[in-house]
This record gives sequence, structure tokens and C-alpha cells, in this order.
Amino acid sequence: PPAPAHAPRAARPAHAPPAVVTPSPQQAWEQQRQAYERAVAVYDANEKAEGYRWAQANHIRLARYCRAAERRTPAFLQGCLGYARGEAPTG
Repeated sequence: PPAPAHAPRAARPAHAPPAVVTPSPQQAWEQQRQAYERAVAVYDANEKAEGYRWAQANHIRLARYCRAAERRTPAFLQGCLGYARGEAPTG
């Protein structure tokens, strides 16, 4: 019989699970701080976009009418003011 084109390969050895590296307290704190900052940035961006949409839906043309949104977050107010100034939406 003809010889096989390729010799059979040996099975690969099982890999050991990856070593778990426990971060130092400083590294853990830094990771938590960065995660918090990212979450705040996303929240603010969403609030600003919502303020813009609110102003658009309510046909706000003057910045003083954004006062109705003063009880919301500063980012929401910033979005409302952006729409009143005629700025393009962000995000």
C-alpha cells in the first residue's frame, strides 16, 4: 500500500490553566478608579445626548429655556444648551 502523505501527529499536551495573578492593593485601586472614571464619562455622554434630544423635542431655541432642566445633571443641561446654541450633536 502507498505511504500516507503525512505522518500522524502526536497529541498536544494539555495546557496548564493560566496562572492567576492577584493585583497588588495599589493596582486594584487604580483599576477601580479607571473603571469608575470610564463609567462617569459614559454616563455624562449619555446625559448630554439626552439633554440635546430633550431640547430638540421641546424646540428649545433660547438658552434660558434650558432652566427647566436645571434639576437634571450638569451634562444634561450642557446638552440642552448645546442644542440652543445650534451645535451639532455629539456621540
